[in-house]
Amino acid sequence: MGHIQDTAMSLSLEERAREARDFVTSKRQGALSTLSRSPKGYPFGSLVNYDVSPAGDILIRVSSIAEHFRNLSANSRASLLVFEAES
Repeated sequence: MGHIQDTAMSLSLEERAREARDFVTSKRQGALSTLSRSPKGYPFGSLVNYDVSPAGDILIRVSSIAEHFRNLSANSRASLLVFEAES
């Protein structure tokens, strides 16, 4: 872990931001978490597919019958965890 941390610390903020954008753009699946309506405020998460627009916006399609949609309608705060799948 020391090597990874040392490498990250030696990069400028702009270089770290570019690497993060490149990483997110290279993936297509992540864990979307929203704030549950019931029980109120608890995290609700599941795997979702996403895309990245040319402007860099993350696009997630959520069906109007999905729990995420209902949660986001009540509270728009959400997070998307993008990760490298283990091989």
